[in-house]
Amino acid sequence: MIFISFNKSRSQMMGKVISSVKKFDRFDMIDNRYVLETNVDEIIKKWDSFILFYPAIIKWASIEVSVDGSILYEYKDRSKLFYSIHELRRCYLDYSSTSFKEGYCNERWGCLLLTDMTFNPAYYAPFAWYNIAKYIDGKWMIDKDRIRKNLFEEIRLKRLDSCPNFDINRVELAINSLPDSIDIFNGKWEISTSARMVNGDFIELPSRIYWKVNDNSRTFKAEIEIDKENFVDNVIKNLFKDNKED
Repeated sequence: MIFISFNKSRSQMMGKVISSVKKFDRFDMIDNRYVLETNVDEIIKKWDSFILFYPAIIKWASIEVSVDGSILYEYKDRSKLFYSIHELRRCYLDYSSTSFKEGYCNERWGCLLLTDMTFNPAYYAPFAWYNIAKYIDGKWMIDKDRIRKNLFEEIRLKRLDSCPNFDINRVELAINSLPDSIDIFNGKWEISTSARMVNGDFIELPSRIYWKVNDNSRTFKAEIEIDKENFVDNVIKNLFKDNKED
């Protein structure tokens, strides 16, 4: 839930602010303060009214904005709220206008706006799921619990579950499709090492891995971009088809 409250202002925008905020369902005057109680879904539906008042008031000294009980004290945080909802609305409008609805959200992690952690190793990124792992007993073991925690935190921060088409099951499907471990010695990965203490001695062990960039990886990118509906399955199939289960 989002609460926005402010005092009467001498700003020339005051009249337009009030007329715009009145378009929302739960707007009232409480203790001489204007108070709006709303949510992301209503903001998306009434965006044309929202953009007429929110950008005008987020610098006012009297404004207070809270999201799910947490007060956004800083101007930058109140601005982030605006832009996160703007991105969510833009993505949903794109989804609503496409003829390819079935596969629109199936890329990457099951939501196009889950972008903090790269899914496809063929695209270099400093923060990738395959480096949320540990080298244990000769295996590069993927930590799916940490991956899930990171994705769920991004969902919370970006308020992605407010999207009418968001489905947490798609995210879980993508996580569960990841391998439990990766054969990092199959020639497809560059390996960085760091010294770790093992039985009283320092030994250089794998600490990070990087997908090797070559003609095959470019072909791989093209193949997975074509079939968006089966994006997750194709990424895993192409990357780890040589892996052998123990």
